[in-house]
Amino acid sequence: NGNDKKILIKSGKKIINQLKIISIRGNNQRITIGEDFSCGGMEIQMNDGDEQLTIGDNCLFSWGIKARTSDGHSIIDLESKQPINWPDDIEIGDHVWVSEDVKILKGAKIPKDCVIGASSVVTKKFSDSNCVIAGSPAKIVRTNVTWDHKMPSKYVK
Repeated sequence: NGNDKKILIKSGKKIINQLKIISIRGNNQRITIGEDFSCGGMEIQMNDGDEQLTIGDNCLFSWGIKARTSDGHSIIDLESKQPINWPDDIEIGDHVWVSEDVKILKGAKIPKDCVIGASSVVTKKFSDSNCVIAGSPAKIVRTNVTWDHKMPSKYVK
């Protein structure tokens, strides 16, 4: 339902498995997935407004990942009678590795060259690149790192 929704998945040589996109309501929603995106299993839910979800180039996503730009239902402040859980964009930078069973929620921003730890729940904007973000809610647990596709056993101790 809704109008003027666009999905752009740029070219790449990597495999995208089980990418499910759900858009129940809203207009002008945008999903952009960068070049060389790899995914084992991800569900994107855009249930409400005119949000955007952006994934940068050369990202690696594991299995069981869920990204939601809105809650789908309102939580109302009794005093103002207004929602307190507005939909919001999700932005994931270039060269981000998202581990298994991660949840990325509305308003999240993950900078380039980061790793998201398994079973983490990302609920806010981060600004530091080259770090490991993990936990529920997620926080920076290590800095000054990067990642590559090479197995650790291929390195010399």
